[in-house]
Amino acid sequence: MSEEKAAKLVKGDAWWDAAGDGKLWVVQAFIQVGGRDLDEKDRSGYTALFWAAWNNNIEVVQFLVQAGAGVDVAHIHPSALCREKR
Repeated sequence: MSEEKAAKLVKGDAWWDAAGDGKLWVVQAFIQVGGRDLDEKDRSGYTALFWAAWNNNIEVVQFLVQAGAGVDVAHIHPSALCREKR
């Protein structure tokens, strides 16, 4: 894969899609090639760790946590699933 093609993938939604789809090897490649921010949020405010956990992709969750992804990263848009207690 060319560096230009890899750079386009790193900037697109493929990072979060790979985590959500359970494609561990793709997630690993993004980190190695693109130096991804493990806590970067998508347009909806969710991290790769969120998408992996939401879709029950345990291997990806374990990898991201071991790689240093934040387990307490706040979502930018409160939802019914993560509302603060008032």
